[in-house]
Parts: sequence; C-alpha cells; structure tokens
Amino acid sequence: MPLNREQVAKQVINQLKDIKVTKVAYFPKKIVLSGQTHISRKNQLLKVTRKLSKQFNWDIVTKFIFIDGNINEYLIDKIIEAFPQRYDIEKINIDLKNKKILVHCFYEPNLPKLTLDMLKKVKNEFKITITLIDLKSANSTELSDLITHSESFQSHKDESVNINSQELENNILNLLPKWIKDPEIILPKNLSKTDNSTIILEVNNDFTDLERIKFLQILLESQIGYSVKIQQNYDIKPQLSIAENLLKEYLTEFEIKLSQDGSNLNLSYSTFPLSIEIEKELQEKILKKSKFNLILENNFDSQPMDLSLKEKILELAPEIEYAYVYFNTNKRSFNILYPEEATKEINIDSLEETLQKEFLVKVVFSNIEENPTIYLKERILKEQFASKKVKKIKFDSDKKKIEIHCINPITGISEEQWKKILLRLSKFDISFLDIKKKKYHFVDFPYYQNLDQPDLIDLLFKILPIDLDIKSVNWYDRSGYFLIKYYNLLLSADFLNKTKINIQKIWNINIFFQGARDSDELISSLKIELPEWILQPKITTNDKTITLVVENDYTDEDKVEEFCDHFSQTHFVPIILQFNLSVSRIKYIVMNNLREHVDVIRVKIYPEKNQIYLEGVLKRSSSSIDDDIIQEALDNIEERTKYIIEAYIKTNKAIKGETVHDILTKLNESYVLTNDFSSEVMDIIDKVANLDIDKEIDKRLNLCEWDSFSIDSPGTRIIDDLISIQRLTHDDREDEYLLGVHIADVDHFIGRNSILDDTIRTRGLSMYVGEYFPMIPEQLIKKISLDENKERLAVTMLIEITLEGEIVDYWIKKSVVRNKKQFNFDQVNEQLMEHEGDLLEDLQILVSLTYQLRHQRIERGSFNLDIDFVPNDQASQIVSEIMILANRLMGFYMQGLPGQKIFRNQHIPSYAYVSLAQTLELYGYKLDLLNKNPLVELNEILSEASQKNEQQLIFKELRRYLSNAYYSHNCYGYESLGTHFYTHWTSPLRRYIDIVVARLAINNDSYIDNLIGICQYQSALERFSKIKSDNYAIQLQVKKINKLIDKPLLAELYGFNRKQIVFLLKDLNAYATIRLAGNPGIILMEGEDGLEFQGEFINLGKEIFLQIVDVNQEKRDIFLRLGLLEKLQTVQKHHLKAKLTFLS
Repeated sequence: MPLNREQVAKQVINQLKDIKVTKVAYFPKKIVLSGQTHISRKNQLLKVTRKLSKQFNWDIVTKFIFIDGNINEYLIDKIIEAFPQRYDIEKINIDLKNKKILVHCFYEPNLPKLTLDMLKKVKNEFKITITLIDLKSANSTELSDLITHSESFQSHKDESVNINSQELENNILNLLPKWIKDPEIILPKNLSKTDNSTIILEVNNDFTDLERIKFLQILLESQIGYSVKIQQNYDIKPQLSIAENLLKEYLTEFEIKLSQDGSNLNLSYSTFPLSIEIEKELQEKILKKSKFNLILENNFDSQPMDLSLKEKILELAPEIEYAYVYFNTNKRSFNILYPEEATKEINIDSLEETLQKEFLVKVVFSNIEENPTIYLKERILKEQFASKKVKKIKFDSDKKKIEIHCINPITGISEEQWKKILLRLSKFDISFLDIKKKKYHFVDFPYYQNLDQPDLIDLLFKILPIDLDIKSVNWYDRSGYFLIKYYNLLLSADFLNKTKINIQKIWNINIFFQGARDSDELISSLKIELPEWILQPKITTNDKTITLVVENDYTDEDKVEEFCDHFSQTHFVPIILQFNLSVSRIKYIVMNNLREHVDVIRVKIYPEKNQIYLEGVLKRSSSSIDDDIIQEALDNIEERTKYIIEAYIKTNKAIKGETVHDILTKLNESYVLTNDFSSEVMDIIDKVANLDIDKEIDKRLNLCEWDSFSIDSPGTRIIDDLISIQRLTHDDREDEYLLGVHIADVDHFIGRNSILDDTIRTRGLSMYVGEYFPMIPEQLIKKISLDENKERLAVTMLIEITLEGEIVDYWIKKSVVRNKKQFNFDQVNEQLMEHEGDLLEDLQILVSLTYQLRHQRIERGSFNLDIDFVPNDQASQIVSEIMILANRLMGFYMQGLPGQKIFRNQHIPSYAYVSLAQTLELYGYKLDLLNKNPLVELNEILSEASQKNEQQLIFKELRRYLSNAYYSHNCYGYESLGTHFYTHWTSPLRRYIDIVVARLAINNDSYIDNLIGICQYQSALERFSKIKSDNYAIQLQVKKINKLIDKPLLAELYGFNRKQIVFLLKDLNAYATIRLAGNPGIILMEGEDGLEFQGEFINLGKEIFLQIVDVNQEKRDIFLRLGLLEKLQTVQKHHLKAKLTFLS
C-alpha cells in the first residue's frame, strides 16, 4: 500500500536522524523540507533525499541553511559582523531553547541602518528575539524597538534643510573610529541632498583596512544622509608583494599585471593548468590576504605531452593500436580514445593510474564509440581528410548515426579502411554522401566474407533490421547458434520468423530471438514520461506487456490512448489501458458539473452496479433555468463516468419566496419581544434538563483535564465558549501549540425539526432592548452553559498553530469539557499587568498569539474593528481574535463540505465609501479612494483619531457604513475582515444560525430544510434587532435632551464644508451635524478659517451657544437656535435642523 505524504515525510525525517528539520511543506507529489544543519551534513542530506525520492516516487526537495561550525558560533559571528568596531561587545548570551539572544554592549539608540538590517536578518532567519543590554545604563532594548526608533530618527533628520558645513564636518569626524589614519574631509561647494552631492574623505589606511573602510562608508552615509566616497592613499607595493609570494606557492613561472582601477590582478602562466578547485582556492587566498580580485589566463601547449603520452601508451599497451590522445581544456585533462575490444586484453584503470603518476597530469580513457568523429578523422580517414577527399563527418549520438561527406566513397575508401570502420563502429548506422553526385551510399560493400565469430557478431549488429533495437548478440558454441536479445516487443512473430529465415539463407548461420525488456526498467520509463494530467496511475508489467490503470474520466480516453500509443512506439512495448474511477473522483465530477446550478445534498456511489444516487436543491440564482440545462449536466456526468445516474433535484421553498426586506417588514409588524415560552416548550425543557449525559460522554473526546477557561464581561451568566492552549512536544518543532476553541453543543439537546428547535429558530436571536430577551429558556441554558467546574458537552475546534500565527492543521470534534476558571475581562487584564495569577502562562502565550493574528488580519486588508476605548484591554483582544480565527477556519471548513453550507458575507459598495469620505472630510480626515485600499486607509485614520481622542466619533461613523453583513448558502467574502471564507458558530446560546453551522459541520451528510430561508430570516432578524436597540438608545437620548430644551448649551464650531456644519456640544457629549440643504433661509459664507453667520464671524474652535428648540423622535431630528457666546442671538424665522451623534 503506497504511503501518504505525512508518512513519507516521517520516513524522511527518521532517515535524516540528527539533522534538524524545522518545517515541512506539502505540494502535489512534492515535499519541501526546511531547516538548518552543519555544512558537513550537506552530502548526507542530498544522498538521503535522492534515495528516498526514488524509493517513494515523491519529489523531495530540501531548503536548508548550512552552517560552518555550530549554530551558537554561527550566530555569534553574524552578530559581531553586524556591529561596527566602535560598539564594544562584552558578551553574547544565546538561549536557543527559548529563542532569545542577549547582546551586552555599549550602543547608541540610533544604530546604523546596515547593523539593524543584518540583525533583523538573523532574527528572521532563526525566528529568535534579539535584545541589546547597554553596559553603561544596564537598560535593555529589543531589536524591534531600535528599528522603530531608527526609522523615526531618520525621518526627523531628513526634514532638516539648513546645512552647516563646519557642523557637518565635525559630525563626520566624531563618527570616525580610532583606527582611521590622518582623515581629511573635502565638502563640495554646493552641498545638497537633492543634487546627490558626494563628500570625499581621504585617509592614509592601507589595503588591510579595505573591508572596514567599505563598512565605514555605509555607516557614514546612513548617519549623515549624504553620499560618501572614501579614498585611500597608500603604497601598493606591499600589497603586490603579498600576492606574488602567494602565487609562488602554486606556480614557478608567471606574469602579473594590475588593472587600471587597482582592484584586479591579471595572472598569466604557461605551465600545465591548475585544477578548477586549486584556482578557486588561490583566488580566495589572494582576495583575503592582498584584497585583489585574481583573474587567471593559461597558455599551456599540450602537443609535446600528447606525443609523450602516445609513446608511453604504445610501450605499455601495444594492443591499443588506434588510441587517440587530445587535451580537454575545460576539464584540465588528457582524453584518450581507445577501441572497445582493447578492454578484453588490458586493464584500463591500471593504465590510467600509471600514466597519471608518471606525467603528473589527469588522464581519462574513453571508448571510441563515445566520440567516433575524432576516431574516424584522426585514425582511419586521416589521409582522406588531408587530401580533402573527406570534407566532414556528422555524428548523431541519439540516433546512433554517422554520416561521412566525401568524394567517390566506393573507390575512395579502401577495403582495409572499411573493415576497420565495420569492426570498430559496427553499432552505428553509417552512410556516405558523395559530395559531387549528391548521392547517398549505405553499407553495401562486399567485405563480409571470411569473418570469424567476433566479427560475425559485429556484423549481425549491422545487418539485422534496425526495428529490432538489439540489446546484445551472443554465440553459444555447444548449441551452435547466435542468441539475439532485442528491445522492440511490438514486433510480430511473423516479422521475427522472416528475418530469421533470411539470415540463415544468406549467411548459413542459426539465430534465435529473445525479448530483453526488464520489468523495473519499463515501469521506471513509464513513470518518468507520464503527463501530470493522468490521475492516480497504477502500473503492472511482465517482460512483454504493461498494464496501466488510471482514474481519468472517459472524456480523457482519446488523450490517454494517444499517449499510450506514443509510448508503445518509442519504447517498443504493448500497453493495456484500463479506466478505473475511484469513488472520490466520481464525487468530484458530480460536484463540478452541478455546482453552478445545484446545491448537492447527498451523493452515493455504487461501483458494483455502476450507479450514482444523487439528491440536490436548485440554487436561487438558477430558479428560472430550463430543465434541459440540468439534464445536460447529468448527461455529461454519465458520459465522463460511464455510470447510470438516479437524481432527485428539489426546488427550495425560499427560491421564489420572500426577500430579506419582505421578512424585515413582517418582523416590524408581528415580532413580539417576550421572556415567556409556551407550556408545551417548557414541558420539553423539563425533560431535556434532566437528561443523563454519561453515555454521551463515553462517545466523545474527553478534554476535562485540559486547562480550559472562559473570558467574559463581569456579571455574565451565559457562557458559550472556552479557550485552551498547550505546547506541542514535537522533536523538530518547538514553537507549535494546540489551541482549543470549545463551543457549547446546543444541537445535542434541542433535536432537529422538533418543537423546541422550531421555537428557537423563530426567536433566532437573544436581544437586549432595555431588558434581556433570551433565545433559549433559562432552564435549558443552565444545562448547556459552560459554567465553572462542571462537565459539559461541546463542539471543539483544535488548531495546530505557531506563535507567528501560522496554521499547521485543524480538526472539529464532539467533546466533553470542564471550565477550570471563569475569568472576566478585568481579572485577566489585572493578572497580565501584575504578572501573577491563575493560568498566567497560558494567558501570556495567548497575548503573543493574538497580537500576531491581529497583525496578520490587518495585513490582509481587514478593518480594525477591535478599537480599544479601555487602555490595556488585552483580555477583550484575546477573545475577539480567537473567535474571529475560529469563525474564519469554520468558513474554510464549510467550503470543503460536499453538501449544504452557510457563510457570513459582507460587501461594502463604492457609494458607501464615497459617502463616508464626505463625512470624514467634516472632521478633517481625507479618505483617498483612488490610490489605496480604503480599509487600510481607514485603519490609519482611526489611529490618527485615537491621538486626538476622536476615535469614538470616527468609529461610530464608520460602523454606519460597514454593518451590512448577511448570511447566505453561497460564499462571496467578508470584506471588512479581509477574508473570503467566514461564518458564525461561536455563540450558539445567543444565535440560532450558530447552531445550524455546528450541525452541518459535525453531521456533514445531513440536510437542513429551507436552508436559504433560514439564512434570509436570520439576516433580517439581525437588522431588526439592531433597529430595536437603536430605537431604545434614542429614547434614552431623547429623555436626556427634553430636559435641556430652551436651555443654552455650550458648543464650539468643530468642522464644515459646503454641505454640512459640525458643532461639538460639550454639555451633551455629542456632535450636532447640520445639513445646509435641509435648512432653507440660512446663509453661511466660508471665510479663511471659519464661517460668517448673520454678520458675525465664527472661527473653528470658537465657543458659542446653541439652544434645543424641539425634538422629532421619529425622524431623529433636533431643532436648534444658534447664538454667539456674548449674547444669545436667535433666528426668528428659521430653526436649524440637525442630527446628533452621542459618544456614549
């Protein structure tokens, strides 16, 4: 049974033993391993991965950091390399287990940018925290804080425009380290950053300081903000002397020449060329000790040594009559071509070793067949080439063909020459091109007589049909026949018999044929050539045929057959092709063909009957389509699978039903807010409340021993969710955790389509409108709520996650949990501030994790919905980010379900952004809709507003435009959270839709009646709840306002544009927005930084009086009188109509 990808990865990691693998990534038929190891392990790593790739038929790729020395030494070297000389490092503490580095040194807050970049690279490479401890003050600073400080410092420095030459020169001198000799600074006449001016620094340091000088140049440029060029004035003779002494260690005779810029040293020598490895070693030494880039040129004359080698070869091995010696410049070796039969008489390896020892050069022997062109040209047809009777020789190594271009080949090539060609190159298809007559002559020369058995073997290779693709010809003396092994298994028995008869008739010799294909070789060849679009191939073979079983559907039948025919023709082996679609493949074909028009509820495959049973619901968008379109899709499935389909496709009730607006209208007319439930429901509740859950506990994942806890507002009595976090004990990964999100299992108690289920679905939501109206009766909540120290049934999502927020995997299980600690927000925040209390380590880990999750969410383009109005409220951020993550992962899980699904969608239309931009303009904030992602820019505006204590106002305005989310059975994305897949399931005691989502997730083969109608009803009910709570808030505000009618209120002009004016009402802690179009008779003229009203000029920020005249609660309008602070000057004919925005 083939291994899956996780099993293959585990086998690879076990084989690697002590090589540390930090990350494994999976791709189709490919595994990528990442990590870090010592350089000495590199060959072992490559050897193991190459072997296992072949063994498991997976592409195993390694992306390792190879360290020369142990990791601690490597880190210390990198950190020391990052710091300039003037920053004295006393010691470096490295704690790899906790991923911390402490650098004890003297440093300044504005470290050079190069130093920060190099340290940041180390931090990211090893995912480690770097902290600098100042030896003067003993203060510690994290690298991230230093980077932030440096960016702020550089920004401030770049704003400076006044340049004082003397001051700049003094700054440069102060920055120079002590080892700089006799510095002289030359400033340009017109020093300017915009003109790319260059400051020249002349020093008397010699070449030994070249590397330090380069680093110093970067340091100066980063500190002063100008281009700097450092010129070294020193005698170059000592530098050249060092280079010459090094060269003498390798060469006896050579010439050197310095380049014009003094950086390159050109070396010319005519002795035998150095090996590539030695050349590289020499270049590295020259660069390290003399700071020259060495460029080598070799002028070696190989001809004298060619002759010496030939003489020695004839002396040691006279059998190699036709040996040809030539010098290979690229490989720095003498290559010797020899006839194949010479290997029968002499030991080539021994001869090669003898020649290398005597001549002290690299010698490589190779068979003539590897390069017959040189052999023919230099050994057999040398005279013809000299007399120009042979012009050229073409050699095709792939097709085993040699083409000789010559004049009159029949008379021009002697019998002796032809025999040598025949015997030496019998495996090649040789032809001659008569240059004058433009005519080809093939092997038809009458020189085959009186040949012995070895010559006959060579001859048979030549005269047997090329279609056989011969592997070998062997003579069996006792039986008196030649056995010919051939590769082309496609040849018929009739063809082989005719060939045998012809050979026996002409040459009077007995021959037999035998197939020569190896089973493993055939399978290996087929696997290499199989196209990627052939699905799940399974290959079996014997010596004569291959059987290929594929999971492609039958629409690929022609393509697969075409490939098999091509492989058969090129590899000379018959292929038997079989189609065998797996159940999962058939399900994929069904879903893919129907997804546009049908929500597939259930698919059952019966391979033994070649039958598909299908249930589905027509989608809303497809309600008006013709039945022929659905039938065409079903016919396509039958054609692709060769299965018969039995399909039942329903029309969902909600397709032609009510819209969300229609439902909202009915809710406003008939929905009654009440705490009472019917007696029938209460009777059911009494029975459910007494249910024994002991048997159910045995069927579930028991997590009661885990440190699970809840975090809610003070006084909360209903607990939907618990959180747990624990470190995973992987040998190769230390930073992974198992995050648990445990949600109360309401569905287990209410039953599907029961009276209780119908009642809860109708209520839909728990609402607070002056008092609390629960969706579920309190008696049942007590049975389900995840209260402290009580065993409860739950639906658990387990998330394998790193501290950087990387999701490794996740699962959803039914579970039993116990709430170990019922926290409120204040308790968690206090424990985190005081660094003591229950489950402190878990809370601290969650703070780090949620910080990363929040950062990733905002990076994805999410709107910053969790604006804190309470300083240091880390508890609410933990809950917010963990629940957003759980809802997002459940959205991904929903997408993968084969049947029904529910998503939370939100799209912000462009007109909403335009209206929002106009509103924000009133408060002095500009929303750029052309050049930026609006949500990203809104986060920046909120950040700016928080510094002015205006975040509540801006946040309230934003929420008006970003609240149009809804539920649907289709996924369209959730824009303000920057994610495509999203849903709700973490509050099942307050929202009915959360119960349905959990129901679908746990029982994904279930069918929910009227799912589209449920989504529409829940979307409408959510808007209804918001309207009710808003109206209640307005009632409270109107009561407050009515007490202030006709009383002067202190206000100030906050902002204005051509359409609106905004006043800040300090007594009410509210903003009044006055639209000019809704207030006829009021003439407001714009001034430079204020408004002119009834002859009086009002500056921005000027304090005035407003009077509330009347309140229209239904239209939410406030009527005001406007007057100056010194005297209340009322408007007699018109009042100002305004909208009030309360901040609390």
